Amino acid sequence: MECYNIKLLQRLFDRFCGGQIVSLQQWHTFLEFLYINQLIEPKDLLKIKDSIIYYPVVFENLLKIFANSNLVTPLTTMSKSLDKLYNQVNDCRTALKNWNFQTFSIEDLIFTTKTYEEILQEFEDLKKEFDDFTYDVLIVNQPIQSLKAQVASFKIEEINPKQYQTEQRDKTEKEFQKIRIKSVQYRNQPIKILKQFDSQIRIQVGFDQIKDSPIEVWMIPKKMWKQEDQAQALQTFEAHHELILSKQLPNYLGQDLLSDENYFQHFMELTRGNTMRYLLKNKQKNPINPDMPFFRIAMKQIFQGFYDILRMTKYQPILPLTLMNIQVSQEGLKIYLKNVRFSGLKNENDDSLEATLLENYAQIVMSTLGLQRNQVGLLVNNLPWKNLLEGLFNAEEDHKLFKKNVIQNKLSFCQLLGHDLFDDELISHFEIQDIIANYHYIFQG
Repeated sequence: MECYNIKLLQRLFDRFCGGQIVSLQQWHTFLEFLYINQLIEPKDLLKIKDSIIYYPVVFENLLKIFANSNLVTPLTTMSKSLDKLYNQVNDCRTALKNWNFQTFSIEDLIFTTKTYEEILQEFEDLKKEFDDFTYDVLIVNQPIQSLKAQVASFKIEEINPKQYQTEQRDKTEKEFQKIRIKSVQYRNQPIKILKQFDSQIRIQVGFDQIKDSPIEVWMIPKKMWKQEDQAQALQTFEAHHELILSKQLPNYLGQDLLSDENYFQHFMELTRGNTMRYLLKNKQKNPINPDMPFFRIAMKQIFQGFYDILRMTKYQPILPLTLMNIQVSQEGLKIYLKNVRFSGLKNENDDSLEATLLENYAQIVMSTLGLQRNQVGLLVNNLPWKNLLEGLFNAEEDHKLFKKNVIQNKLSFCQLLGHDLFDDELISHFEIQDIIANYHYIFQG
């Protein structure tokens, strides 16, 4: 092992083990730490695992055990580069000592000094990069490395909104034409106003002219003081149109731009239910446990909704989403992401949205459990959720490291869909009556 690998190993050993390993369990935990962070190859791990260990193991003992092992390629490459540059610096230093500078011209001295300084600076820069790598990836980012190790074997089929819209355009339009509404009526009854905005936009209940089913009618003034409010509303409708194949967001049903001389009318699916915030604040009778069927079903649907926003529409969501955006329907069986607003187009060259949505989802989970972000440690009895949330809360840092080419892959919604907590096959084992009963237990006692 190269000298800088030894320095790295000693730093990790001191921080992770407190300077010594005193039990078989601690030994296995340390090996797992090295393996998860890709600091050791599986073949080397097998050799080390079969070694005879005498406790306590101090760092000098560890070096003997690791004598026939190697570190992962990124660190090995950096170590070799450091060694090469270190040797160059020493060679330059030795040569300079032996040269007779009295025979040098001023130009030769300047060139020689400049060359030496450039090699020394290159060495210092690479050493800093090496130190930053070991700290950021191996110390700060440990939770997300553990999470990525759990889902590393799952197939990734990333798709961006542009690809999705191209591939699903016909299917989306076919579905839209199936549910499209062209005009509404009000049954000659007083109009029920659901919400009135300061921007003069209002939402009211109307009825499909043909099927007589209730829908949301968004009344958008044709003349508005703030045109940006009108533009944002129209972009929100466009986004929901693109999201029509999502099961977690209300459907956009069409528009009527002519029948009312003062308002544009846009139609949205009228979904029934209460927001998660309302239920938790006003109806909760018993605490929510992460293992409960209702919680598992709800969190899976919310996760899917966040993923749909990322991959299906080219419009940028206004974040963060909160418990006010989570609508619980059908006695806990159905979850909608409600009143999600969109503004402007996504930047195709900016992939930070995925990390932001992952962390936003983690905050939704914690808020549903009545916990703050810094209380993830309280989920020690629910390790799958604890490990998932610790990883998700580091998503933005993980994506930054990926963008810098420090790490080879980033955490993604696509890959996490294979996680046990979101696995459709495992979740399908919950019986409908059990989910409903659990919902009533939590919110009705």
